[in-house]
Order: sequence, then structure tokens, then C-alpha cells
Amino acid sequence: MQDSLIKSRAEAMRANKLKLHLGKTINATIITLGSLMLIAGVLKFIYRLPEISISDMAMSAIGIVALMVAKSKACVNFLIHPHSNANIERTILAIGIFTCIGITAVKIFLGDSEFYQNSLDENSLIEWLTFLLLIVSAYIHACIGLTNEFKGGRRYFYATSFALFFLGMEELSWGQMVFKWETPNQLALINSQGETTLHNIYGINTLIDPLLLLALTVAILLTIFLKTDNRKSAIDSYALEIITPSKSILPVISFAWIIASYIVLNPSGSLLQRGEIEWSEFLISFAVVMHSIQLLIRLCNKHAEQRI
Repeated sequence: MQDSLIKSRAEAMRANKLKLHLGKTINATIITLGSLMLIAGVLKFIYRLPEISISDMAMSAIGIVALMVAKSKACVNFLIHPHSNANIERTILAIGIFTCIGITAVKIFLGDSEFYQNSLDENSLIEWLTFLLLIVSAYIHACIGLTNEFKGGRRYFYATSFALFFLGMEELSWGQMVFKWETPNQLALINSQGETTLHNIYGINTLIDPLLLLALTVAILLTIFLKTDNRKSAIDSYALEIITPSKSILPVISFAWIIASYIVLNPSGSLLQRGEIEWSEFLISFAVVMHSIQLLIRLCNKHAEQRI
């Protein structure tokens, strides 16, 4: 009996160490992102003087907010708290609603501005945020896969990690936007944007938006109709854990669905332009990283309960 208790405590300590490591990793990512945004915003603002650029000021402001969040160590505290799953559910729901309202306000009040257009262009703030969120999600799934406690689902976590890493690198043209290399001639001829990407290849590029809409529709249906109570008692499959979103991200994926459905089903509409599909991609990446964090916490808590 005593040996079983000691083993259970050891398992709980390992689970908490994994959550602590994840919290520190996310914190370091926020610090890096915030620092880069602050520096880039200030340098771009100085370069454009005497012209005043709202987009550069906004970038610096977001960088400062990110650094303040990192300094508070909110991510670490949330993840290691005994009731972290319930806390983060409420927090993600609030952040998601606030994000959707913020995007709507930006569209209404700044939709015709240079700041708005610059935010959605190639190599823009939104594209970089999408990339970073996908890479962080890939890292979380890789961490779960490397943990012995969840080795039964290792192949699923590795596959998901690879898929998210691939999507993140595609978003940034595999680094071409940063290092500015020339696209190989054979690839440039068949790529709609002349980039080192697969999703912009002619024939594939026209399928991306409809597939995005289909994926969002499936995610919403899973979230609504797969009941949380049933999931807690019935799910032993790691694969199903991975693909089943929490209801706390329902506002985010629903808003992404609204944007994507309008653009896909009404391509000549005046309310949203084709480039604004970037908002859907950003919201999906946000939902994915939030789901990944919740997945880790849920699996750690579930594993600890099974050991008691």
C-alpha cells in the first residue's frame, strides 16, 4: 500500500514537472515574441519618421503587453495550479471572446486603413503569430509524446506534432520570408505566389480555403455533440482526445468558421476580401495551441487519477 502511494506521488510529481516545463517554454516564447515585436515596431517607427505609422506603434504596444504577461508568469501559475484545468477553461473562453470582439472592432474601425492591410499581408504580424502558435503547439505534442506516462498514444502525438510543424513552416514559406532565398525555377513555375511552399501550388491552392472550412465544420460538430461528461468516462483513445476540442474554444472556431464560410461561399462579396482568410488561420492556430495546453493538463490529471 505504501509503495503504491509513493509511486502515485512520483507520478504526480512527473506530471507537474511536465506542466512546469511547458509553462516555462510558453513564457520564453512570449518573451521572445514580445521583445521582437517591441524592437521591430520601434525600429520601423523610427525608419518611417516623420511619417507616423499606427501599425508600428500597435506592434510595439502588443510587444510591451506580451512582456508584461511573461513577467507575471501567468502561464506557469495556471498550469501548475491544482485546479489548472478549470481555471484555464475559463481563461481561454474569456480570451477567445475578447479576441473575436477585438478582431471585429479592428475590422469595423480600421478596415480601410494601411495598418489593417499591413497586418494581413505576407510576412505580417498576423502571419507571424499564426506561425508561432502552430510551432508551440507542435512542441507541446512532441513533449507529450516523449513522456513515458503517455507512450500508448506516442504515435498520435508525434504525427500531430509533425503535422503542426509542417503547417507552421508552410505559413512562413519554410523560412524564405526571413532569409530571402530564390525559389527553385521548377517550383516557382507551378507556385501561385512563386514561393517555396506546397499549399500554393496550382491545383492545391484552390482547395485550401474549402478544406479549412470543412475542418472548422467538423471541429464545431465534435465540440457540440461529443458531450464532455461522456468523454471523461468513455475515452481511452489518445487519438480521440487529440481531435476533440474543448467547449471553451467554441467561440473562436465558430468565429473562424463565419469568416471562412463568407469568403469561400461568397468570394466576390464586399464585406470580406480573400486576404482576410488570414484571420481564420490565426484563430485556428490560437484554438490549436489552447487545445494543446488543455490536452496536456487533462492527460496529466487523468493519469494521476488512475494511479490513485
